[in-house]
Amino acid sequence: MKICNIVARRDDPSYAQLSGYIKKEVVKEFKMACTDLEVSQVDAIEEAINLWLKNYRKRKTTEKEAS
Repeated sequence: MKICNIVARRDDPSYAQLSGYIKKEVVKEFKMACTDLEVSQVDAIEEAINLWLKNYRKRKTTEKEAS
């Protein structure tokens, strides 16, 4: 991702910053994978969160149907 895209997202009110602490080994492997795939870290994180949310919604739907 280019620097101008990062600045554009920072100034865009439809985006918010998210942060947390992750084990160093995971971060190192994640960065290497992003580089290997030529994917920005931001795009990879957003994709991972969207996948997690999709699974969360599916689980919630299943729980409602079981009730």
